[in-house]
Amino acid sequence: MIAMCATLVGLVKFVSSAKGFDTLMDEAAALIGILFLGTAILSYLSIRTSHRPDLSRRMERGADVLFVLGLVGIVTAILFLAFEII
Repeated sequence: MIAMCATLVGLVKFVSSAKGFDTLMDEAAALIGILFLGTAILSYLSIRTSHRPDLSRRMERGADVLFVLGLVGIVTAILFLAFEII
């Protein structure tokens, strides 16, 4: 998912510079990529702290929340891009 956000940033930069307009889409995709990075880190830490079930469970829930926020964010960004809103 992080790679998809990075690809989106590159494509938007390329297209916007070729057409001569500025967009917020690359910044949005970069922020969404950070959400997915947070998901990966929390998931990893959740696995590594399996000897502490309460902490592991909290990290797992945090990773779930960040992942869903990232998915909603990327779909919203794609819809904005498709309808040329931003």
